[in-house]
Amino acid sequence: MNISNFRNSYLIDKAYRLTLLSVTLTALAPLIATLVDGLFSSNLLGNDAFIAVSVVLPIVNAVSVCERGGAVLAAGQLAKGNRDKANRIYTAALASAVMVAVLAALGIWLNLDSISLGLTGRPESAAFAREYLQVIVIYLLILPLNNTFNDFATQEGFPQLATRAVATGSAANVVLDILFIGVLGMGISGAAWGTVISGLINLALISPHFLRGKSQFRLVRSQGDLGAIIGENLKHGFGFNVYFIVVNAFMLLGNALVLKVAGHDGLTLFDVCLQIQSATFSVVLGLTMAGVSLVTYMRAIGDSDGLRRIMNNTATILVGCSSSCGVLGSTVSTSPWPAGYSPALASTTSASVP
Repeated sequence: MNISNFRNSYLIDKAYRLTLLSVTLTALAPLIATLVDGLFSSNLLGNDAFIAVSVVLPIVNAVSVCERGGAVLAAGQLAKGNRDKANRIYTAALASAVMVAVLAALGIWLNLDSISLGLTGRPESAAFAREYLQVIVIYLLILPLNNTFNDFATQEGFPQLATRAVATGSAANVVLDILFIGVLGMGISGAAWGTVISGLINLALISPHFLRGKSQFRLVRSQGDLGAIIGENLKHGFGFNVYFIVVNAFMLLGNALVLKVAGHDGLTLFDVCLQIQSATFSVVLGLTMAGVSLVTYMRAIGDSDGLRRIMNNTATILVGCSSSCGVLGSTVSTSPWPAGYSPALASTTSASVP
């Protein structure tokens, strides 16, 4: 046995696992936040609160993915020894993250009433959605920065740091929701504030790596090519961005159609399925991004054996994940309806609700 090949394979597999965990958690972070908010809101505040949180999910998801792509390009430039280009990519990625955050938050803030009523369909749910959205816009200012720092830390070789930041923030969200909603009685705004603080915790844990000079990446002055580099970053992440934006646009459209056809009872059931679907999409996105990032690095350093191993790992896990989802879906779809329940009865009941 060639021990150097074994060691190389071991290190590649370890790097893949660490990168996979970090990237997948980063992709899941906004979903975890809204899932936790929805869980506690539905149990402590009722169905209208759950609907309010659930219909906001596609907006948060879309904002979370809009600036992705630059970290992989920067890692490739570092592997080639082109630190100046890597720094310019990092600067452009951070600038685009700030722009996405500000534009998204401002757009939502200026249209709170119309968005809230349009997404929920009735005043009771709209009131919850407005109260939730007017706080969650602060989270939307933080989320793109967190994603950018998490991605660049992972691509630089510090996936454990990003994983720790995301996991700590997500755990804090659970505790804060219990405190703010259950103990302090802050209502749905308490759920939103828990999410905001969890995002700030993530930012507080990940940003010092970059702000205190521990990272290889540095902010640099634009050489007149900021727009061009932002374009390159977006082009590199084009497939992920379009895929995720289209998926979330269909989620918003699905919410509207279900609300019109099946009423709020139908929307509640649909949103439960929607959150499971969002989790699946986020996991698949994380798996794919982890594979792409390491494939880019292996290509940059000319490691063909490592490239094949990463591609095999990615394909194996994606096939396993898809098979598991298929088995789960078929099991759920063939399960018997609960006693006393039928789709026809539910449809009739929902249609009669004003």
